[in-house]
Amino acid sequence: MDELLKVYAITWKIYLDEKATESKRKANSERRELHKCYEDYSKYTQAKSANRELFTKANEITSVLLEVWTAITSGAPEVLSAGKDVKGKAGLYVPYNILPLDPGGAEQAIMQLLEIKAAVAALHNIRGLHWPKDADERENCRDLLDWLQFTFGFQKGNVANQREHLILLLANIHIRLNPKPKLLSKLDDRALNELMNKLFKNYLTWCKFLGRKNNLWLPTIHIEELQYKILYMGLYLLIWGEAANLRLIPECLCYMFHHMAYELQGVLSGTISLLTGEKVVPASVHGGGPEAFLDNIVTPIYRVIYEEAQKSKNGTARHSQWRNYDDLNEFFWSPDCFQLGWPMRTETNFFFVSGPTGCDVTRKKLLRMEGSSALFWNVVTRTGIKLELGLGWGLWDCDNQEAHYGRDCGLYTLKSTDLDPNRRGSLIQA
Repeated sequence: MDELLKVYAITWKIYLDEKATESKRKANSERRELHKCYEDYSKYTQAKSANRELFTKANEITSVLLEVWTAITSGAPEVLSAGKDVKGKAGLYVPYNILPLDPGGAEQAIMQLLEIKAAVAALHNIRGLHWPKDADERENCRDLLDWLQFTFGFQKGNVANQREHLILLLANIHIRLNPKPKLLSKLDDRALNELMNKLFKNYLTWCKFLGRKNNLWLPTIHIEELQYKILYMGLYLLIWGEAANLRLIPECLCYMFHHMAYELQGVLSGTISLLTGEKVVPASVHGGGPEAFLDNIVTPIYRVIYEEAQKSKNGTARHSQWRNYDDLNEFFWSPDCFQLGWPMRTETNFFFVSGPTGCDVTRKKLLRMEGSSALFWNVVTRTGIKLELGLGWGLWDCDNQEAHYGRDCGLYTLKSTDLDPNRRGSLIQA
């Protein structure tokens, strides 16, 4: 009965809305009404409006109306012709936060500031870069962040945000330099160096703590050095911009940047992979797609955070039963983090999340499988343990006294009665 009442209420609301809008319609069909609305907005976008914000919003509405109109008319010739006109304007006027960096915003007052011009010009130093084959004939490849987007698979919106972010950071430092630069229209080297020191202070500390050489290699040619610095800073900001909750694990971001900066050097120098015999391809773009970095790098780690948070039972579970942000971040302060490799191997212990009933340590045991020369110490929990074997994986079930393990694409069970040194394996009490 309740469901019928809900359906009736929704139907009645639709009827009332229909009655309210009927008198306001100016055409005798939905298709013609949509066409008229589209034409009104098109006329507004064709006029030279002084209010750029309203102009941009009207252009966005026109694009949405065009999509609906196209779906209703099944691609009529007049619709296709209008679509080309809308797409042509889309690149001229795009949404922005502070800086209108699209061609239509070049005459805005903020874009006339010398420090802004200097920072924008520095990002346009794309000399010598090799663009990926799937780049749009470089018509939309305006600067170094566009190149990073194509090379590492960052999202378009993230690139737009971090482009503006980087330009404002550089411009603010440039205008505050003391003594003042001789040419305000050219980005001073001191501005680049100061921002480099701020952005990579934690990364350099992390490398020093772990005894690793940093991957901020710079060429000796001055113009190339400036380009490399902006690429490194742009790469770090793009990683940060797309990291979401991973920002609460700052040393995890250091780990990502460390490997991606090394890949960046390989791409810039045209290094040939010893495995494939082809030019180096960053791990983040394996599988392709505009969200490759998000899918291949961020999502696997975020999934671990999510699953651990679920085990916390809204903060009521004991801390020994789940890993919080500090626990996960502590892992990246240890040399063991490099066991993850790059691309990261999701079969390692870091990505393993035990069952929701907890991880109370009871005793230690050593399991040895026949055919594997390695011995692995593992912590036995109430629900079982994950075993990392040289050729596969395994799980020891304390309740049923049996081991489940996979090798050679097969799944096997080793019962406690089979734990005989002369048979399939042995279990040794610690």
